[in-house]
Amino acid sequence: MRVEDAALEPLFQPIRINQMQLENRIVMPAMHTMYANADGSVSRRLTAYHQERAYGGVGLQILENSAIEWRRGRANGAPTRIDANEYVAGLHDLTEAVHAAGGKIASQPHHSGRQNRRVNTVDMVGTVAPSPIACRVNLDQPEELSGAAIDALIEIYAESVTRSRSAGFDAVEIHAAHGYLIHQFASPYTNKRRDDWGGSIDNRFRFAREVLAACRAAVGPEFPILVRISGEDGLPGGLVIEEAVELALQLQASGADALHVSAAMHESMQMMMMMHGLPPGALLPLAAAVKKAVHVPVIAVGRLGHDPELAARSIADGSADMVAFGRPLIAEPRLPRLLREGRRDEARPCLACNTCVGELFTQRRMHCVVNPETGQEDSRPDSPPDLTGLKVMVVGGGPAGLEAASRFARSGAQVTLAETETELGGRLRGAAVPQHKRPEYPRLLEFLIRSVERLDIDVQLGRTVDIDTVRNAGFDFVLLANGSEPTMPQPEDGRKYVAADLITNGSPPEGGSALVFGANQVGVDTALWLREFGIAVTIGDPGDEIASDVNILARDHLERLLGEAGVEIRLGTSLDDIDDGVSTLIVSEPTVPRYGRDLPEGVVAIGSAALPNANLRGATISALRALNRFSAVPSKLN
Repeated sequence: MRVEDAALEPLFQPIRINQMQLENRIVMPAMHTMYANADGSVSRRLTAYHQERAYGGVGLQILENSAIEWRRGRANGAPTRIDANEYVAGLHDLTEAVHAAGGKIASQPHHSGRQNRRVNTVDMVGTVAPSPIACRVNLDQPEELSGAAIDALIEIYAESVTRSRSAGFDAVEIHAAHGYLIHQFASPYTNKRRDDWGGSIDNRFRFAREVLAACRAAVGPEFPILVRISGEDGLPGGLVIEEAVELALQLQASGADALHVSAAMHESMQMMMMMHGLPPGALLPLAAAVKKAVHVPVIAVGRLGHDPELAARSIADGSADMVAFGRPLIAEPRLPRLLREGRRDEARPCLACNTCVGELFTQRRMHCVVNPETGQEDSRPDSPPDLTGLKVMVVGGGPAGLEAASRFARSGAQVTLAETETELGGRLRGAAVPQHKRPEYPRLLEFLIRSVERLDIDVQLGRTVDIDTVRNAGFDFVLLANGSEPTMPQPEDGRKYVAADLITNGSPPEGGSALVFGANQVGVDTALWLREFGIAVTIGDPGDEIASDVNILARDHLERLLGEAGVEIRLGTSLDDIDDGVSTLIVSEPTVPRYGRDLPEGVVAIGSAALPNANLRGATISALRALNRFSAVPSKLN
């Protein structure tokens, strides 16, 4: 099939890995979803999720980390498992669904080692590792593996590869990266053994070699075996790229058909799961170093799906043979097909906000903040409902309203979108202002507005909808997406503003110093934005944590950015304690929203939490019920 954009043509060249022929060079890496059943068996939800990505045209998918030893080695929560024959049938159902959609899929045999928690092991037996060194994220000290236990694990890996082939997988990818068990043996950061499994580089790499050799012996020379490695740990005393290149050479000699070069472990996860505002391609030099040394195909990673042109260039210049698109395929499963067809502007952009991954740390299933259908593919109807002739009003032009209006219109409804402001986007316009959220948040804003503009939707800006509009205009359906109202007192004079309004308008206050009271995400975004203008900023909160309303990976990222920006952080304090005469006081919603005093004269901006604006809701529902129509309030999408 012809590639519309010549610059992207390298992405769509076919490639062969052993006996596996792939139609393009785009790989969806393994990403834990918690969509499997609680016992680790394959669910309809997981199958539908992967089938959707196959329809989207990705060259090769890699199933999430599949436990080779459920009792002590499974990943957090409910991953898939491949440690017993009884799970092969469900895995075969999944591979058949992917093949029916024209895709290819590999399994990923996996053991967490020390990157597990005692509470996640069967009967609280605890974790195991090459050395009894606790992971600073999971904290539990593991039991050191004996020589006999190591030998048994090698055999277990080989059995998992045999089951993968029986289940119809096109290949396997042995997970030897990201701080999991094989990586723990390879890295001097986690392997302090003094026997034949530690010490010298050959001894540290021995476990990886023997696992791969056993897997190759189990399935023969023609079944594709990939290995994922970390090019470096990103930690003092950890694995460095020179050692990773040597590991790659040893794995190639032991039978690896391709190498997937990532980086980091749990203690350096920000390097592995880079956030918005950071440039794509930061890990490309690691793949390029490995590629220069080996002759088997090399897969590169590192936010490459956010910059397809860079991904294509990395293939064209020989830095890699294939590229991994991870989170962008969670947000937009059709991305490869849309890129090939020259329809990139229809692709829903990923924010790199890490909500998808961060959910897993709170025992919740993966979801995507920009794609409400992710993880719901099994419950979606085969075709959208036919709403031809239905007259719909959507009140509010923020993210929820824009999404709802475009979905109604695509289903045939006659849609009116009413927005009080003179611009579309709602609070997303403010979220797109700070430098650390660019270019991803502006791209989402543009996508949502473009989705409405390309459809036959009557967009009415500067229009306030009242109950008479609802009662008299003859709408069959009114959907209220009219934003939020502050939970704090409104400003009383022209010098005081709601903080979210301040950042949305894009004009910083006068004065050389500012106090932001309330360390939720809006407060942190505001503090970082003010620093862009050279304003000295202190951020305070009565709680004990920065940005407690975002996922743990985003929180760590924001804390680092505050430190780099020189923002003073004052937690566990009151407004009285730290209001010391700064020229500007900006109050956002603290994690403990109680102030105990009136806002002082110096306040120029008041922020608030996002509680639904109920002014129109009750009256609208009452009116529509009286008219035998119906109403709805959308879930918060922003």
